[in-house]
Amino acid sequence: MKYIDFNSKRLGPLTVDQYEIVINNIDIFDDVNILGDKVYFYKDSTRYVFNLNKLTELQLASPAIPKEVDLSDEEYSLILDVGASFGSFCIPLASKRIKFIALEYDFDFFDSLATNIELNKKSSLIQPVLISSDLASTKKTNSINTTRNTTLYEIIKLLESKHLQMIRFDKKIDEKTVKNILSNINKRLLPKHLIHDNAYIEI
Repeated sequence: MKYIDFNSKRLGPLTVDQYEIVINNIDIFDDVNILGDKVYFYKDSTRYVFNLNKLTELQLASPAIPKEVDLSDEEYSLILDVGASFGSFCIPLASKRIKFIALEYDFDFFDSLATNIELNKKSSLIQPVLISSDLASTKKTNSINTTRNTTLYEIIKLLESKHLQMIRFDKKIDEKTVKNILSNINKRLLPKHLIHDNAYIEI
C-alpha cells in the first residue's frame, strides 16, 4: 500500500493503481481528501467527488466565458454545455444569471457530474442529461429523457435559439467532430454564441 503527502496531510492507504491515478490528477487542483472509497478534489470554491476505484485522468476546464460573448443584456442566460464531463465548466459558473443544461455521453462521467452538481448545491441551476455518444446524429427518438437515446440534435431543436444563448463544446470533443455536429444543424436552431473549449466559433 502507498501514501501521498500533500498539503501537510498523509492520504491513504492506496493501492498502486489508486496512487498513480491520484498523483496524475493532484496538481491541477488546490487540495484533495480521501475518505473511504471516495476522493474529493477542491478547486477555488468548487468541490468534486469521485469513486476512487473508477477515477481516470481528468481534464480541468477553464470556467470562463470568452470575451466575444456578451450575456449582459439577458435577465438570465441558458448555456448548453456539451461534454460537461464532471462539471468543471458549468458548476463554477452556474448562478442566478447563468443557468446550464449539462450534456454528457460517458456514463461514469455523467454519474460524477450529477453527484458534483448536488454536492455544490447547484441542482436548481444545472440540469444534467445523459445523451447518445453519437454527437452528430440527427436521429429522432420519442422523448427527451435521461437515457442514451437522447441526441444532442433533439435537445437543440427542442430548446430553439430563442431560449438558448450559448453552446459550449468541451475540449475532449475534437474540432472535426464539432464542425460535423454544426454542419448537421440548421443555423436557425443555433444560438448566437458558440464556443469550443474557450475558443469562439464563427459560423
